[in-house]
Amino acid sequence: MAEAATAEKLDESPVDEAPDAQPEEQPEVDELSREIPDELRVSPPNQNRFSLAAEHIQPWLVNVAQQTLPAQCLEQEFWMHISEVFRPGDNIIVRPDDMAWELVLHVINAGHNWAHVAKKQFFQFSTREQMPKVVSIYSFRYAGTTHKWQVLRKGELLKEFIETEALARRVAANHEQAVKR
Repeated sequence: MAEAATAEKLDESPVDEAPDAQPEEQPEVDELSREIPDELRVSPPNQNRFSLAAEHIQPWLVNVAQQTLPAQCLEQEFWMHISEVFRPGDNIIVRPDDMAWELVLHVINAGHNWAHVAKKQFFQFSTREQMPKVVSIYSFRYAGTTHKWQVLRKGELLKEFIETEALARRVAANHEQAVKR
């Protein structure tokens, strides 16, 4: 019964609507260019409020498996095994072994087995242009940040720990010339 009375009371209240009134459009104002009222002004920072960023913010680089999705890196549980090293304000650069993308994260907060991170930047890189093959019996693959580029000859590992694909192709060309002698 009380609900019905309340509903009626709400229905009886006058509504101030102007049928021809158009909503006033406010021009967008940049936060930095907005005029600050005197009552909101604060004093400039003193000596205790500034220092070198390197003393307080750590940049971290994390190389993840090639199959890792960028969205996985935003989950708190993803960082549980290494979250103790993070501090609020730290930056984490995440990239997969194939360097197809790069994600820059900002640590909001971190605990014993979790880290709350937010995306700062995400870069999706285009696929690498393949250089012409030296010889068909050689193949090349990127095996991650540890083993780098590998040269395979007829499917067998010939050499690894090569910094770039171009150098791996050069190794194959040199090997081809050495075998021909």
